[in-house]
Amino acid sequence: FKKIVYNDYLPDWHQPAKALCSAFNIKIDEYVTGDIDNVVKHAGANNIQYDIIASRNVIEHIYSLPHFYQAIFRHNKNTVTYSTTTANYHNPAMRWYHIYIHKKADRDIYRRQRIKEIKKLQPSLKEEDVNMLAKITRGRALGDFTDAVNNFIDKKIVVSDPTLRTNTCDCNTGLWIEHLLTEKEHQSFATAAGFKFEYTAGFCDTHYKYSVINMLAILLNKIISLLGEKKGVVLSPFVNITAYN
Repeated sequence: FKKIVYNDYLPDWHQPAKALCSAFNIKIDEYVTGDIDNVVKHAGANNIQYDIIASRNVIEHIYSLPHFYQAIFRHNKNTVTYSTTTANYHNPAMRWYHIYIHKKADRDIYRRQRIKEIKKLQPSLKEEDVNMLAKITRGRALGDFTDAVNNFIDKKIVVSDPTLRTNTCDCNTGLWIEHLLTEKEHQSFATAAGFKFEYTAGFCDTHYKYSVINMLAILLNKIISLLGEKKGVVLSPFVNITAYN
C-alpha cells in the first residue's frame, strides 16, 4: 500500500490502533478523527484518493449508511468498501444476541436520555406523550430526533423506522448506534449510491484457548462451506459486505 490512513470517531479511540500497529511493526501514515465527511475532507486537503476502505465491526455503528456510501462514491466511485460485521441478521443466534444488547442498552441508558431531551424540547408534554415519543424516536439522533419531536407537537404523523428494529443510540450524537440489517437493506443503501454489492458468509475463529471449542468451530466452518457463501450466512458468526464499481 502506498499510504494507510486510520480513522476513528474520537481521538482516544486511536490509541489501541497505534499500540497494536506498533507491536506488529505496521506503519500507519495518518490518523483522521471523525466520520466519513472528515475522512473525505482529509483526502481533499492532502490531495489523496482512497482506493480501499476496510473495517471490522464498524459499519453497523455508522449512523447514516446511505450518506456513508454516497460520500465515498462522490470521493471516488471506484473505491472498494469492504466491511465485516457480527451484526448478522440472518443468523438467529447473532440476531438474538444483538437484540438483547440493544434492549439492555436502551433500558439502562438511552431511553432515559431521550425522555430528558424530549422534556427539554417540549416541557409541557403529558407523561404518556413523552413515553410514546421516547419509544418512536429510539434509534434516531441529531436532526432526525428533534424533527420527530417537533412533528409530533405539530400533529404530523411520526412513525418508527422499520430498519431500526431494536436499534438505539445517543440521541444527541448518534454514537453507539448498531444497525441489525438484512442483506437486502444493506444492498439498497450501497446500490442507491451507485455501487455494486456482495454479501457473503464469514467463518468462525479457530484459535480459542480450548481445543474443544476450536474443534466445534472447524466443524461449523465446514458446514458453512458446504452451504456456500450465500446460504452459509444462517450459521456464520459474521458477514462480509463489499461495495464496488
